[in-house]
Amino acid sequence: MVRNKVALKLQDTLKDLKIERAALHAFRHMAASELLEDGVSPSVVQRQMRHSDSRITLQKYGHVIGEAQRRAVDSLAGRVLELTR
Repeated sequence: MVRNKVALKLQDTLKDLKIERAALHAFRHMAASELLEDGVSPSVVQRQMRHSDSRITLQKYGHVIGEAQRRAVDSLAGRVLELTR
């Protein structure tokens, strides 16, 4: 399929589902964010996104890692506190 046909079909589908318009790039961002959120190595995500360097990947999606780290620390703290009771 030609990119324009895919983009048009996407917009039609989103409209039918009553979802706000989104560009194809939003799905790329979502995929990279989800991979990092799931703990996939930044170097693996870098290759999937075809970035020339993993630093580019971390600059664009580093905020995801920060959120995941916060949740991991909160989870660990909860388990530690549970053990001390």
